[in-house]
Amino acid sequence: MKNKLSNIVYSQYFVFFAVVAFVFARAPFRIIHGYLWAEDASVFIKQSYEFGWYSLFKPYAGYIHLLSRVIANFACMVVDVVYLPYLLSSISLLIMGFSCCYLFNALRNFSSGVAIMVAFSPVVTPQNGELLLTITNLQWVLCPVILIMLWECSVGEFDFSNLLVRGFILSVLTLTGPFGVFFFPFWVVFFVVNGLWRVSKSYIWVLPYFISVSFQLWVIFNYPQKSTSLIGDHFLLTFLVQYFSDLCSFSVIHGHNHIYLNVVLGVCFFAMMIWSGWLAECRYIALLFYIFSFMLWLIGMFRVGNLTMHLSWRADGSRYLYLPLLFMLWANIFTYHYSISRLAKNVSGFIILLIFVVSMTKFSLNEWPDWVVVKRAQGTYIMVPMSDGVYIKREFL
Repeated sequence: MKNKLSNIVYSQYFVFFAVVAFVFARAPFRIIHGYLWAEDASVFIKQSYEFGWYSLFKPYAGYIHLLSRVIANFACMVVDVVYLPYLLSSISLLIMGFSCCYLFNALRNFSSGVAIMVAFSPVVTPQNGELLLTITNLQWVLCPVILIMLWECSVGEFDFSNLLVRGFILSVLTLTGPFGVFFFPFWVVFFVVNGLWRVSKSYIWVLPYFISVSFQLWVIFNYPQKSTSLIGDHFLLTFLVQYFSDLCSFSVIHGHNHIYLNVVLGVCFFAMMIWSGWLAECRYIALLFYIFSFMLWLIGMFRVGNLTMHLSWRADGSRYLYLPLLFMLWANIFTYHYSISRLAKNVSGFIILLIFVVSMTKFSLNEWPDWVVVKRAQGTYIMVPMSDGVYIKREFL
């Protein structure tokens, strides 16, 4: 009976349906009543109607959003604009379920415990709901898939067709946001150091990935976002306060009136994580995840361009803390399973439990005004939260 229950828990079907049920439980109204967010309408839906499939490689925010545009174009082609909020939120839910299922499948032979915890990490990592069920923010949810697929393709034993499919998926994901480019230099080092360039079969997927990275880089350099310098008076002090209070404290105590208390908590948690990570067999994997976490947080700070603005996963800048928190969680998951010290294992377990409890108890979905779709003489008017209203003046091309 115990083995049967274990087989069910460590099943890809269980992971998929559990993730879907968990996300639905967190935001049921977004599925039942449909949901659109920001650029869903003002960019992806609007440009799908204006340019049709020619919009697929149209840059926005400094890079390509291929998958989001494919979904928007497909949805606009098969249903009336009134039903788009329902279809797009449902597709986003399925993508999250399948991505978590993939993480589980890729790691299950590595370790069942690691696989099940990593698979659920995208949905239990603290966030305020900004990333839930919207095609605008798919790149954040799919970032972990890119990393694990790069690793899996590099070390796994796959036949030609499997590598070809993975190469295609990796290319699409690399062209959906900047994260395929972010991981590229790390992957190049791994690829060269391990001598994978000598394996001719590798180029079945490496070539599509390299072409996608090159194209996305070309777009990034030719359609840059406005850059902001964060260097100023007391830069280092402000920088450290932000890092420890906004990220490393996990917002255990929320509120800008408790900044320095959060700094103390953040420094304590940071020291505990580094110490426990070093006492694990996988110390370099944990260190790499902490490097990812720090660099993604730093990029987020430059993206916001305001060091005086405190980011919080519960409020401003939620999406910029999502991946740093997720990779901190991954570091502790690996440390917990491969620690050579019982005390260090318990410390990592405490951090994992703390992140989970904070996410469960302090998650409060910020619900914005409902979307509005109204058909008028001059076209179909769409109004969504965090965006100006847009008119759709023609049928899908």
